[in-house]
Amino acid sequence: MTPSQETHMEWRLASSYVSSVRHLSQTLMSALSEGLGLDSNCLAKSFGDSEMILRSNYYPPCPNPDLALGMNGHTDSGGLTILFEDQVGGLQARKGDLWYDLKPIKNAFIVNIADQLELEDDALEVLAIANHAVDLQDLSRNRKDGLLSA
Repeated sequence: MTPSQETHMEWRLASSYVSSVRHLSQTLMSALSEGLGLDSNCLAKSFGDSEMILRSNYYPPCPNPDLALGMNGHTDSGGLTILFEDQVGGLQARKGDLWYDLKPIKNAFIVNIADQLELEDDALEVLAIANHAVDLQDLSRNRKDGLLSA
């Protein structure tokens, strides 16, 4: 296979992945709308034809993981963050004042409700922002994450 053919094949694969995750995002937005007692297309309408960002990260083995910075506690911008995490782990979520390690589940997506998914209405106010962090203390193994924000 030539480099040009490999690039074309990788592009088709990435395009197919983005299309599938966009469909997942739309399905989740519809389910969230219905769960809030709204029309199934309410959240999708409020976001309009918003863009999606595909970010793919590769973290090579780290010889000194105690020197790695990781990612401080934060929330995600946008509506949803859909994360396909490898089996190395490192993602943490905060509940109250405590941080919990999130054990990776093989072939599963992690869905973060992001900052812009806030509804305010006279009769309804919902704020769902997950505060999370990444602990890089065990980076002696390879780590790959795929992140898609919608």
